[in-house]
Amino acid sequence: MAKSGADQPFLTDVKTLRDRARKHIESGPVNDTYRGDVKQAIEILQSALEDLDVQGVQTNRALLIGVLGHPDFRGGFVSTDWLEHAIR
Repeated sequence: MAKSGADQPFLTDVKTLRDRARKHIESGPVNDTYRGDVKQAIEILQSALEDLDVQGVQTNRALLIGVLGHPDFRGGFVSTDWLEHAIR
């Protein structure tokens, strides 16, 4: 196993990664110091997508920008079938 930051093992085995994720999925954040800012993350992602220029292939860039800017998404009021209803 390769090493990652703070001399922790860097996992490359997908089965181990999945098992660990399933075991800790209910625990919440990755660690006690992780405090992600959802609004900031959305703004960064939306800005990156707006600046993205892909030539020669179709992308879903416009859809993703629309989703990121939608008030329901920004407010956290989405479910697994939200997109299907939101784009009608």
